[in-house]
Amino acid sequence: MAGYPGCGNLGFLNHRSANAPDPLDRFSNEVALAGDSNAVTLVRGSAESTLLTASPAGNQIEVGDLSVLGAVAAGDRLLLTDCAFTEVLRVAAVAGNQVTAVANLSRQFRPGTQVMRLERVVFARSAANELTRNNQPIVAGVTALNFQYGIAAPGSRSSLNYNNAPTADELNSTVVVRIGMTMRENDIAMPFNSTVTLRNRAP
Repeated sequence: MAGYPGCGNLGFLNHRSANAPDPLDRFSNEVALAGDSNAVTLVRGSAESTLLTASPAGNQIEVGDLSVLGAVAAGDRLLLTDCAFTEVLRVAAVAGNQVTAVANLSRQFRPGTQVMRLERVVFARSAANELTRNNQPIVAGVTALNFQYGIAAPGSRSSLNYNNAPTADELNSTVVVRIGMTMRENDIAMPFNSTVTLRNRAP
């Protein structure tokens, strides 16, 4: 549901863009979380994807149908994953279904590799009591919204405790997110609660 694009859990992945200067490029094929009790930020691969068909050069890829990702242009970021390796590509130019990156990829991805957009999605409650997605209202009457992060002990993937405002290190160990939301219409208030496992961090 969060748009996780890989296969299996993180133990089988080798991220190739870890030293990129831009934080968005340091995506590690997992849901990235911002530790805020009133909002949640997801950095993810888009739901739409296409398949790599060839790598003409170290900084180029060809895909089957780039149009499924919308209008891809210079400056956009694409996420490549073959379920063993993942990397963020920053677009320099586009010609048909061929994409030229700003820099060479760290490895040659094989045909069949998934190619998606890299996107950031923020869910929050506005001052007007609306649930928003990237500042766009999607649900009215939300009077309370709270996120708690279930943090695993070192070397474990089971939640040990919950924290409303985890540190960066605790976010890296987060395995589940508790969501609490209260909706009100006239004099009736209804609470909704759910606990969501981050499936890319699940056992």
